[in-house]
Amino acid sequence: MKFIFVIFALLLQPVYAEETGAVLLENLPSDIEIFSNNELKSQKGDAHVVIKLPVGSHQLELRRNGQAFQTVDVEIIKDKLIPKEIRPVSTQILEKLYVTQKNTETDKEFIERRQILLDQYNQEIQKRTVNYRAGVVEIKEDNFNIKTNTLYLSINWGDWVEKHHSVKKNLLPEIVNGLFTKTSIPRTATIMISREQLKEMLKEGSHKQVFIYFKLDEQPALKKTTIVDKVVLMGLNQEWLIKPLSGQLTIAISPEFQTLVEKWRDHFNKNTSNNVRINIVTTSLNESIEQLTDELANFVLIFRQQNKEYPSFEIFEKKYNHPPAVFDIGKGAIVIYVHKANPLFNLTRKDTDSIFSKNEKKQCGGTQDISFWSSKWESVMKIQPTLEETPIQLIGSPLKDSFEILAKQSLLCGGDFKSNLETKETSEQVLSTISENVEMLGYANWFDKIASTKQGVKKIAISGLEATKANILTDRYPYGYYISFLANKPKDKKLAPLKEEFLKFVLSKEGRTILEETGFIALPLSKNN
Repeated sequence: MKFIFVIFALLLQPVYAEETGAVLLENLPSDIEIFSNNELKSQKGDAHVVIKLPVGSHQLELRRNGQAFQTVDVEIIKDKLIPKEIRPVSTQILEKLYVTQKNTETDKEFIERRQILLDQYNQEIQKRTVNYRAGVVEIKEDNFNIKTNTLYLSINWGDWVEKHHSVKKNLLPEIVNGLFTKTSIPRTATIMISREQLKEMLKEGSHKQVFIYFKLDEQPALKKTTIVDKVVLMGLNQEWLIKPLSGQLTIAISPEFQTLVEKWRDHFNKNTSNNVRINIVTTSLNESIEQLTDELANFVLIFRQQNKEYPSFEIFEKKYNHPPAVFDIGKGAIVIYVHKANPLFNLTRKDTDSIFSKNEKKQCGGTQDISFWSSKWESVMKIQPTLEETPIQLIGSPLKDSFEILAKQSLLCGGDFKSNLETKETSEQVLSTISENVEMLGYANWFDKIASTKQGVKKIAISGLEATKANILTDRYPYGYYISFLANKPKDKKLAPLKEEFLKFVLSKEGRTILEETGFIALPLSKNN
């Protein structure tokens, strides 16, 4: 009976409403949502949010695109509105990683305080605190190399890593020089993992968190720098050490591309923290395609005449049952130049054929041979009497392998150049020579307006079309050509990760800048394959 009475007494106790308070979240980023216990508490675009919660401790989660990137701890007090300013994750992290020495601190005390803050930061990493997460990786089985037990990773870095990776040196030199230059954080990397471990990891879920441990540089200087200790991926309840991308690529090229590819190679490794060996092999067009066919080269870089079919790939297609994949990355053009004082301003394709071709039957429609500056060609050349019956001195870029094929196809429709054609090793040398002789007429690669003006030469229009960047990009200028990478890739498959990353770099802003600095034209991004 006593037991029943106790239950009855409890049932008679009054029922009170849950004690609550609220938190005011201020300065919210416009693209995030707030969750409490997986319940949505705000909408994107809210700058200030009031969230009513039970009295006690709570952890709010900030999500961007469905992914948690920051947590906020709050202590709710009955009937109180608790203001809470949302401070950027980067601010919280930088307060621990990068510290200013106080006027009252000795160097030793300063270093000790920095070490304590770094220890606090690394402790948060060990607890997997989401605020300290540096990035996310999507694990893909297709990126696993079973021969080497290597898994390729493409890392999506968080806001604070992205932000301070691109910060200007004069703003935060310690971050740039100490962290991102000396020990650069890779965007594409690898981990070593067995096939069985990878399968177990995928069962957990394909998205994995990436964390960065920091330390003070061990160099003996008093002003020690904060640098990366290690980058790790979390999976199977353990840390997996992430290493910069490594491996080997071989690119078969024409000699004209040597400088371009060397610059790509150096910047690809230096600025992206890669450790990739890139072998450059200069060879003929046919031999380079043979190397691609025999798997001795990963890429072939070629000239391709616009509005023309690709070279013959019969042997390659017979072996692999598909043609090589062609990635058009840029454009260039063969341009006719004369001395800036020469009155010539326009030629037709037939004229060019008649001037340069030694063939009795001209392939591009030329009806006669033009070897002298003469007033009888005035309708075309507007020649002044001072040049009457003066021989046209021909000059051009070196006729080597693929560029020789390209030049003959473009200017002569497959014919042959006259034997008195003088050649120079570079287009710059061609322009310099023409600038010293008004009787010269020659061809060289396209250069921008400033470069050609400095050389004292001028470009000749072809059938009224000038060799402008716009005319070359739209294929209107007749002597334009494409710069193309060839690779062994079936249509329905991706390139191997290392090849894919190098091609991404070539098409990146940095890769395209190098292409243009070398004298070519980068294709608009939307038109790249």
